[in-house]
Amino acid sequence: MKKLWLDALAGIDIESMLRGARRCIEGSEYLPTLHRMLESCHEARCASHGLPAARDAYIEAATAPRDNHRWSHAAVWHAALATGLQWLASGRESEVLPVFERHYTEACSKLFSGQELALPPPPAGAAPQAQVQMSLEERRAALRKLREQTGV
Repeated sequence: MKKLWLDALAGIDIESMLRGARRCIEGSEYLPTLHRMLESCHEARCASHGLPAARDAYIEAATAPRDNHRWSHAAVWHAALATGLQWLASGRESEVLPVFERHYTEACSKLFSGQELALPPPPAGAAPQAQVQMSLEERRAALRKLREQTGV
């Protein structure tokens, strides 16, 4: 049994293992199973890399507007793309979530192994607009001009 646990936990760093064990022990009256321990270690590792929980990542991916969305993490984007953006937006959660979670776990594993995950490039022609600070009087004048142009 010890050998099984040792082999299963071999790829996890010590810090994630300790945080995962603490999560398991604090959240349960009984000692964790190997499966629960692996899940807790994965959750701790994700948290240390700034990754959202799988369910939160799914909600972001399923409800995110497709244009100019600021993804919380590149792993969420890669999992959403692998799952299918249209299916995420229109499919039933009971069918889509397990597939998304599998892709999200794969994206997280790539990240943990040192592979760099990039976010999507901004849409063509969508150059970031510089924020212009306007005084109150300038804002009022711009609003008057806009009202004149639109006839409102």
